[in-house]
Amino acid sequence: MSQSRAPILSILIALMLGCFACGAAVLRLSPAVAAQARPVDVQVRTFPEVPSAGELVTVLVDVQGCRTDVANVEVMLTSSDGARQSSSVVERGTARLTVLWAMTAAIQLPDAIPGWYGIRIVCGASRPEHKPMPNTYFAIGSVERSSDLSTTAATAGDTIEMTGTGCNNGLAQYDLTNDGANIGPFDAEQTVPAGPDGAWVIPITFPRDQQTGPITFRARCVIRPNTARPIYLFYGTQLTIDVTALPEEVLEADRVSNSGS
Repeated sequence: MSQSRAPILSILIALMLGCFACGAAVLRLSPAVAAQARPVDVQVRTFPEVPSAGELVTVLVDVQGCRTDVANVEVMLTSSDGARQSSSVVERGTARLTVLWAMTAAIQLPDAIPGWYGIRIVCGASRPEHKPMPNTYFAIGSVERSSDLSTTAATAGDTIEMTGTGCNNGLAQYDLTNDGANIGPFDAEQTVPAGPDGAWVIPITFPRDQQTGPITFRARCVIRPNTARPIYLFYGTQLTIDVTALPEEVLEADRVSNSGS
C-alpha cells in the first residue's frame, strides 16, 4: 500500500511546487502594480536657492518609493481663476536610478516665468491627478498679476475696458458668463498681445440687446502660445459688472431700422 501511494505523493508535491512557481511568475510580471501601491516621496530644490524670474533656474528632484528604474518628472506652473486651479506643464524630465539606489533629475527652466510651481511624478503605470503633488511647491520671483474693469456698471451698447498686468511676452484673453454661480471652462472671447511690460488693455463693447444683470469676467495670460505646449496663467480675481438694458423704445427703433435695411 505504501509503495502505491509513493507515486501519488510525488505527483502532488510536483503540482504544489508548480503552483508556487506560477505564483512567483505572476508576481514578477506585475512590478507596476506594486509600484502604484507604494507611496512616492519627492524632495525639491532649486538653484539658485532663491530663484528670480527671467533667469536660468535648475530644479533638482529626488524621488524615493518608485519600484521602477525610471520615473517621469513634470514641472508644473499653477494658477487659479478664483473657482478652480490650473496646472500647466512647463518642462519634463526623467529621474533614473543611480548606483547609489537614488533617483534624481535635474530640469532646467530657461528664462523662468514668475509664479508658483510644483512637481508631478509618473511612476510605473501610475497616472496621478494632473496637478503637483503635495509638499513639492516652490516659487520663482514675485507674482504680480492683476486684472480690473474700468467700471462696475454699464448700459447695453456701452464700451468698457478690461486691463491687466503681469503677462510678459504673452497674450491676454477674457471670457464672460451671465451666471456667476455656474462658471464653466474658459472660453476666450477676445485675445490681445500684452505690452513689453506685461500690461494689456481689452476694449469690450456690449451688444445693444445685451442680457441684463450681473456679468462675470475672467482673464488669463497665454505664454508660449505658438508652441505645442502653451502655458495658461489665470488671474485669480473674478470681476463682476451690472449691465442695464436700453429702454424698450430704443430697442424697438433698432428693430425697425434693422428690418428696413
